[in-house]
Order: sequence, then C-alpha cells, then structure tokens
Amino acid sequence: MVITVNQAYTAHQEGRLKEAERLYRSILENQPTNLIVNNNLGSLLCDLGRFDEAEIIFKKAIELKPDYAVTHHNLGGTLYKLSRHDEAEISFKKAIELKPDYAVTHYNLGNTLKKVGRFDEAEISFKKAIELKPDYGEAHNNLGATLLEIGKIDEAEASLKKAIELKPDYGEALLNLDILLKEKDLLVNILETRKSMKKNKVSSIDSGMRLTSNPFITHRNVKTKLLKDFYKGKFKELDKTEKKDARYGNGRCSDFNFFKNDFPIVKNIEVDLINIMKQAVKSDIYIFDSFLNIYGAGSGTTPHAHIRNFDKTQGLVNQKYSLTYYLSVGDQNCSEPGNLQLYSPSEEIRLSEGMVVIIPAERKHCAVYNGKKDRIMIGINFYSLL
Repeated sequence: MVITVNQAYTAHQEGRLKEAERLYRSILENQPTNLIVNNNLGSLLCDLGRFDEAEIIFKKAIELKPDYAVTHHNLGGTLYKLSRHDEAEISFKKAIELKPDYAVTHYNLGNTLKKVGRFDEAEISFKKAIELKPDYGEAHNNLGATLLEIGKIDEAEASLKKAIELKPDYGEALLNLDILLKEKDLLVNILETRKSMKKNKVSSIDSGMRLTSNPFITHRNVKTKLLKDFYKGKFKELDKTEKKDARYGNGRCSDFNFFKNDFPIVKNIEVDLINIMKQAVKSDIYIFDSFLNIYGAGSGTTPHAHIRNFDKTQGLVNQKYSLTYYLSVGDQNCSEPGNLQLYSPSEEIRLSEGMVVIIPAERKHCAVYNGKKDRIMIGINFYSLL
C-alpha cells in the first residue's frame, strides 16, 4: 500500500506521533528529497523532545532548499531548545532575511535575545512582531517582560495590559503584571522611606553592614501538629515550574504570594518572620515573594541567586535578601539530607527544624534532598527600605 503525505500528516495532527514518525520515515525511504516530509518529521521530533535528531533533519532540509524560510525558522527553534542561542539567532535572522514579514520569527528571535540578556535588541524584535501582527498576545506579554527587565515600567505595564486585553485568562501575563505592580509599589515605599529619612535628618545605613552575619541564622519554634495545614493550599509540581526556576524534582510548590493565604497559621508565621527580617537588616522591609516548597526524594535546587535585572537597573542589589524558614527538614539519615550549600565563600549548613536563614539575595546557594519524608520550607525574597 502506498503511504501518502496526507496520511502521515493526519496522524501527526491527531497526536498519533509514533505512527506519524513511522509513516514519514517510510515515505522518505522512497522520497528522501521530499522537503515537506523532512520538515514535518523535524517538527514531529521536536514534539517528541528529540531535538538532536530534529536538528539533523532540518539541516538536511536546508541542503535541499537553502532559501526556504520555514526550515531556517524551525532549525532556530530547535537550536533554542538545545540552548545553543548564538546558533539559534543566526537561523532566525536567516529566516527573517528570506521572509521579513514572518511575525513568529521576529517573536522567537526576541525570545532568544531576551534569554541571553540582550534586552534592548529583544525589545526591537518583539515590537516588530507586534507591528506585523498587532493581536499577537504572546509578543505583547514578552515585550512587557523585557521592558520590565530594563526598568521601563510604565511601558511594560501597557504591554502586559494589552496582552491581557487580548487574552483575559493569560496566566503568564497576569503573573508578569503582578510582578510589575509589586515592583512599582516597592519603589514607592523606598522613595517614601528616603523622604522620611531626609525630613527627619536620619543618616543612611551602610548597606554592607545590615546583616550582623552572613548568613544570619536564628530560630522560630514550629508547631508540628499544624504542618498538615500546609498541604491544603494550591500547589504546582516542581518539575512543571518554569525552566528558569532553580527548583526541580519530586515535590510541590505554591505560587509566589503564599502569605496571601487565609490560614491563621500562615498569618502568625508572617508576623514573626517580618519581625525577624526587620531585626536582621535593621530596617523596615518589603516582602516581594513568599512561597512554600514541599520537597520529596530526588528534589532540590540548582545553584542560583535571587537577583534580577530589575534589581540591577534600580540599584537595589544591596537591599535585597532571601530568607528560608525550615518547618520540617524531613529525613536527615540519607545520602543527601538537603544541607544548604552557600557559595562565595563556600559554606555548608546542616539544617534543623525551626531554623531561619537569611542571606544577601546575590549570594548563590543550592540544596539536594533524597530523604523518605517530606521536607517543608517557606521562602521569602525581601528588600530593606533603607
């Protein structure tokens, strides 16, 4: 029986990917230079997460037809997934050279440039994508996120609101807008504090002397009988968090507004931790993120810090701190008990129930846990207002 491209494509569209792959490859045995089938097979391999194989297929398709913009675009997307951003940029720019009005390629080029921190260039690409496709919600969102990174807060807000106008249930845009509104509120609080200091002729505190120790470690008692209450919240699987998130593995996490929960136990903890933070940095504080992590065996965090480009552009690096409160440290008699590893300088902290650790947000840290019992911790990123 002769297999047609339509049969393979239909299987592909209906999600019968293994069958579609078999059909595409069968066609290519007899028609190895079929450009459409090569392209479709490459796209299917991307659907399956087999990006190395997809790269080979797309490069073969480019050899067949070097001036086909779609293939250069697809190769760019594959290289992006492989974190080969310089090569992805080249492929996207080649696709744009061949097809300047290809909005999605301008958008993907913007994503690539944003990924490597070239925000000004990313802004240009996202704006071009929007010029070509004004109702491109994803481009409005990513433009907003990019503008947020470079401190253009009012422009960012307009872009994010446009993305939400186009798609009211756009979760990522809603999250980005929430971050933006917190950033605006933070800056207002810092400005008001500085005005008050100036009015009252209070001298500023040396930012390098805020923490009496680095790390700052204290303790707050844990009511272990109430830990079960923490399982009542809404959680996301750690492995389903954004790829830029340092958390991974077998576990769950809340959103970044954990203190907005109505549980009395959460409110009591918030009050106590606020007092600890104020004492630690000798200043009123602003909580930016609060979240709950529940780690199981095979979970942890990769080495990371909590400084964003916003902190750099606004000159807030020395005013930002990270707190971790350990409600349960789980199983300590295992190969990886989840000790807190700090860098610059290197230091390992063996944790205990009720321990509170505060470090400058720019200090890298990580932890790996492999115990049989859940470990539960609250994380906070906060700013001193002085």
